Amino acid sequence: MTETVTLPKKKNYKLKVKKMFRRYGPPHSEHPRPPMPFRHKSFNEIREIFVLWLLNDQNEGITGYEFQKSYNIPRGTVLRIFDKLEKKGYIKVKENTQDARKKVYIISGQGKERLNELRKKWGERFSWMGEIVPPERFGHPFFRRNHTEHLMKDIKRLKSKEDAIDYFRGLRHRLNKNHRRLHRRMKRSSRNLTRLDTVIKFIEDMDQFDSEELKNFLSNLKSKSKKSNDTGKENPKYCKKCGAPINVQMTYCPECGAKLN
Repeated sequence: MTETVTLPKKKNYKLKVKKMFRRYGPPHSEHPRPPMPFRHKSFNEIREIFVLWLLNDQNEGITGYEFQKSYNIPRGTVLRIFDKLEKKGYIKVKENTQDARKKVYIISGQGKERLNELRKKWGERFSWMGEIVPPERFGHPFFRRNHTEHLMKDIKRLKSKEDAIDYFRGLRHRLNKNHRRLHRRMKRSSRNLTRLDTVIKFIEDMDQFDSEELKNFLSNLKSKSKKSNDTGKENPKYCKKCGAPINVQMTYCPECGAKLN
């Protein structure tokens, strides 16, 4: 014996749904997506800063094909980016004496100004990446796998001894810049640690905590630090050969022995 199943009538079903809405409210809508860390404008600015930074290191300019091969970016994407930057006046086309059909792109004066503007804007936002991916550990051009593969591809494109010397001199120049940058960061960190010790000592010596007194102390400390930076007492010179910080009275670099001018 088969059991018959009766379906609810359409009108009764609608009435039940309306009663349920009145009693419990409408069903929850879909949860909103989490906000993206960067907006579309931010992505465009990040793209601009990286492309302009790469072109800034290319004194002789670079073709779209060379850019595509060096950084493994689709050719269509490269040409679209270069076209937008050229329309904005950030890059310009240089005459190619070897092959007139190939456009050589170089950064313009306006592009350098834009690069400095973006560096100031994004410098603090990118600084935290140095903590996650420290360059002294992950930025070595010889011992990291990705860098080594990139290096081997570049070596295949070298045509002569002069090309190889220029290539590795450029590599050395980049490492020297990183070396000098790390020394400056260490110097700034040492100064900041000293200032923090001074602030902690000031708070410890207070009979009773006073936020206004602490603010005035910090303001005076900041103005003194700015004056000392302006006079250059805390800004050492650096050896041009190895990038080590040096005393202005020294004749030879204590790290590598190079003679100082």
